[in-house]
Amino acid sequence: MDWSALLAEYGDAAKTALGFFWKAAWAFVLGYAISACIQAFVPKARLTKHMGHGAKSIGLATFFGAASSSCSFAALSAARALLAKGASFIATVAFMFASTNLVIELGILIFLFLGPGYLAAELVGGLVLIATSALLIRLTAPASLRERIREHAEASAPDEPDDFDPWERMTSREGWRLVGHRFVMEWKMVWKEILIGFTVAGFISVFVPQSF
Repeated sequence: MDWSALLAEYGDAAKTALGFFWKAAWAFVLGYAISACIQAFVPKARLTKHMGHGAKSIGLATFFGAASSSCSFAALSAARALLAKGASFIATVAFMFASTNLVIELGILIFLFLGPGYLAAELVGGLVLIATSALLIRLTAPASLRERIREHAEASAPDEPDDFDPWERMTSREGWRLVGHRFVMEWKMVWKEILIGFTVAGFISVFVPQSF
C-alpha cells in the first residue's frame, strides 16, 4: 500500500471538506445572526401582529425569508425563533421556503449564467411552492397540531421578559451581548451535524470514483 498517496488523498479530502464549509459559511453566519437578532430584538406582540394568519402575513414572511437567503440549517433556526415569538405556523413555513428557494444570490448567478428564463422559473417555482404548502397545511394540519408545534418551540426558547423597547435594546451593549449569546447557542445545537456532513461530503468527493 502506498501510504504517501493515501495520506495525500486524505489531505485532499480534508481540504475539499473545508472548501465546502468555506463556501457555505456566509449562509450559516447570516442565518444564525438573523435568528439571534429575532430572539433578542423582536418583542413577541409585534411579531404576532405582522406574521399572524392571512395572505398579508404570508407575503411578509416570504419577503423577509427571501431577504435572509440562508441554508436549510440556518433557515430552520430562524423559523424556530419566529414560531417561538408568535408567528403563525403557515407564515413560518413560508419564511423557511422563501429563505432557501428564493435566494437572492442564487438568483443573480442564475440570471448571469443561465439567463432570465431560468430566473423567472426559479421565482415562480418558489412562489408556487409557498402557496401550495400554505394551502396543504391549512387543509391537512389541524389547528391543535399547529398549536402543539408552537408550544414545543416556545418551550425550547429562552425564558425572558417580552415587554422591552426594541430600539433601546438595539442601542445598548447588553442587547448585542444577548445577540452574541443567542448566536453561540444556535451554533452549539448544530455544529456536530455540520462537521459530520461536510467531512463526509469531502471524503466522498475524493474517494468515490466519478464513474460510480
